[in-house]
Amino acid sequence: MMVAARDASYCRVVLMESTLQFDREYTYAIPQELRGQVLPGSIVEVPFGRGNRCADAYCMALQLNPPDDFYIKPIQALKSDRPVLTADQIELAAMMKERYLCTYGAALRCMTPSTVISVGDRKVRFAMLIDPADAARRIAAGEIDRLGHVRVIQMLLEYETAPTYELQSACQVSPAVLKTLEKKGLISFYRGEIRRELETDSDDHEIVDDFMLNSDQQQAVERICSSMNTARELGTLQECML
Repeated sequence: MMVAARDASYCRVVLMESTLQFDREYTYAIPQELRGQVLPGSIVEVPFGRGNRCADAYCMALQLNPPDDFYIKPIQALKSDRPVLTADQIELAAMMKERYLCTYGAALRCMTPSTVISVGDRKVRFAMLIDPADAARRIAAGEIDRLGHVRVIQMLLEYETAPTYELQSACQVSPAVLKTLEKKGLISFYRGEIRRELETDSDDHEIVDDFMLNSDQQQAVERICSSMNTARELGTLQECML
C-alpha cells in the first residue's frame, strides 16, 4: 500500500555500508520536523546498533505504524534534499541482492551518482588570527608589509576563520606563507568539519526532448519488463540475450 509522505511516521531503511549478516531492512521513526521530506530513495543518517553509531542508509519504504509495540529509534538527519533513487531502482536492488548474493547497499550504490555518495561532512585544516586587534594594528603601523601576509590577515579579519586551502587560493599564497605567519604568532591552525551539500536544481539547465527508443531498444525493454514480471510471479528471473 502506498503511504503519503506527510502521513508516514516510520520508514524502512537499509544500510549503505553493511555486511551480509546485518543486511536487511530496519524500521526507524521519522521525526516530526522531517515528515513529508523523507521519501523512498532518500539518503538518511540513522543511529545503528547498541552503540548508536551514525550510519548512512537508504529509505526503502514509508510506514504509517510501527511493526511492533516497542521503542523505535528516530532518524538523525536527512542527507539528501530529494530522493536519489526511483521506485524501479529500489525494486531492482532487491532482485540483485537475491540473484548476485550482494548487499542492498552494494546494489543501490551501483545506481547512485558518485557525487551523491561522497556528500557529507569532512574535516579540514582551518586558520584563525590569535589576536585580531593586534594584527590589524601591526598592518596599520606598517609592521607587516609583505603582500601575501597582508592578504591573509585581511581575509581573516573579515571572515574570522577560513580553511587553509581557501586562504591559499584566494590570497594566492603558498603553505609556507601560512607557516611563517604561525611562527610569528599571528595565526593558529585547527581541524574542523566543513559541510558539503548536494547541488540543487537550477533554472538554467538545458531542457532536452524525451528520449525515443528505436525498435531494437523497445524490444529489449519489453523483454526485460516481461522477465521482471515473471520473476515477481514465479520467484525466478528469466535470463535474456539482448
